[in-house]
Amino acid sequence: SPDGCYTAMVGEIETATGTVGKGDNIGKPWLSMIIPLKLELSQQVQDYVKYGPTFNLNDRVFLDLTADGTGLDNTPGKNRGQKMYRDALGMNTQGANFSWKKVQGQVLKVKIVHEMYNGFPQEKVSVLLKA
Repeated sequence: SPDGCYTAMVGEIETATGTVGKGDNIGKPWLSMIIPLKLELSQQVQDYVKYGPTFNLNDRVFLDLTADGTGLDNTPGKNRGQKMYRDALGMNTQGANFSWKKVQGQVLKVKIVHEMYNGFPQEKVSVLLKA
């Protein structure tokens, strides 16, 4: 597309949890959302990358927890990844209930960048927009 973005459908979101193993937050709990995205590829992109009409990619959003680890930290500047999804999907209305289950099956646009990881290029979601 002219904006360099791909239309994507959100699949079934999973959670991952654990305890920080190093650094300033050692011993504190962490929570992340694993967000599967099915990107639609144009014929031009399919021909160039020798791939089918869709490409599956997982995005991951780490959530900021309160100091005691029992809830989401809703102070300004926290949980920016969640806010990006909510904004792109029109789910960031004040007073409206939000859950990650509501994100499943929704369509949005994503911009992909490539970063090197262990010597290999890796796809990463950089921008989320309304479809």
